[in-house]
Amino acid sequence: MARIIILAVFSLIFLGAGCQKQPQFLGRLYPVRTSSTSTGDTDGDSDSREINTSTNWLSGVGSDGVYEAKAVKVAAAYESQKPVEQPALSVEAGTSPVAHAAKPEIVRGIYLTAGTAAGANMDKIAVKAKEAGVNSLVIDLKDYLGNPAFANSELGDLSPKKPYFAPVALTEKLHKDNFYLIARIPVFEDTYLAEKKPKLALKTAGGAIWRDNKGLAWLDPAAREVWNYNLKIAKLAYAVGFDEIQFDYVRFATDGATGKIIFPFYKDNTPKAETIELFFQFLDRELRQKGVPVSVDLFGITFWSDYDYNIGQKFLDAMASFDFVSPMVYPSHFPANFQGYKNPAENPYEIIKLSMQSGLDLAKKAASSTPEFIKQTLSKFRPWLQAFDMGAVYDEKKIVDQVRGACDAGATGGWLFWNARNVYNFVALGAKQTCY
Repeated sequence: MARIIILAVFSLIFLGAGCQKQPQFLGRLYPVRTSSTSTGDTDGDSDSREINTSTNWLSGVGSDGVYEAKAVKVAAAYESQKPVEQPALSVEAGTSPVAHAAKPEIVRGIYLTAGTAAGANMDKIAVKAKEAGVNSLVIDLKDYLGNPAFANSELGDLSPKKPYFAPVALTEKLHKDNFYLIARIPVFEDTYLAEKKPKLALKTAGGAIWRDNKGLAWLDPAAREVWNYNLKIAKLAYAVGFDEIQFDYVRFATDGATGKIIFPFYKDNTPKAETIELFFQFLDRELRQKGVPVSVDLFGITFWSDYDYNIGQKFLDAMASFDFVSPMVYPSHFPANFQGYKNPAENPYEIIKLSMQSGLDLAKKAASSTPEFIKQTLSKFRPWLQAFDMGAVYDEKKIVDQVRGACDAGATGGWLFWNARNVYNFVALGAKQTCY
């Protein structure tokens, strides 16, 4: 039965690529331009919904309700310095002139764009988050186009002309609010770097930059210059006060005509998983082993098989190189009838719990079943959970059920909630019936 399910999912990937439509369970969600009267995520293939003013939703984005790709001004509450280039900081891993917060025993986090973190609503979000028991914030260090969120001379001509925020001012303020700060760095989906340095970008047969269905450019995962660029951003992030570095989009491209990609560096006779594993090991060597906490985002489906789904991601490879592994186990992203559930989005508790259990089973099969190994493995599990309406309305019960599912499976690393528009139901996040 498991083999049939894996083959079915595998088939969906190639059907999606052939039709140039992203498989349902793949990728991140980014909003399309909508009116300010929509709530939850508006991610291209999800329906807009009117705001229910009786619930405690709080938007963290601009007045138009979209993820802003352009830079924004720093809110007055965070403007202890203007959003200009920071003075030179040490980029040696593990060193920082700025104080760091200790990781909470259980991370309870939400995702924020760079624009939200620097915006006028940040004070309100911080208050609501703390009241709900949220103790960690995942903040973009690149926007969805790849524009770096802050300027620094270490980035040379790649330093942005219009940064989002002054990072030390931001981290100092949020540390005073007792938040653990996780810097999110999307790696190989990066239009900014691809257009600045086309030699690093995926190409078409005609030599143009290849773009996915959203019009975004991707970098060659085998390009060492790309590795070093993201390493530099990670080191700077730690130096300016972020407590942990989280890497996203650490994979080969999926969303588009992938069969037409020409790789400038990657060789087709090399397994994709080998290329990604080498990058994992590079981050381990250059960051984790030098004292910088690191984590990685993976497709949720990687917790169900040791197959790399033609994107290079293997859950077990990630476990060996990172402090925490965050599978994107959004129930809405699993195909219909997955594990016998007609609509996985309507069964968040079961999907999350089974996914965590499946990941543990993979780890045990590959290594050990001792109590100590199981405990250490589960402590690395920190899933991304769904805080947007897709496949079902994600009310308080569904928010709570996801946390219960992770907890009942024994995942002790905590949880992170994703909403591309940074719209969160803080009543649900603070519900007393959650197991953490």
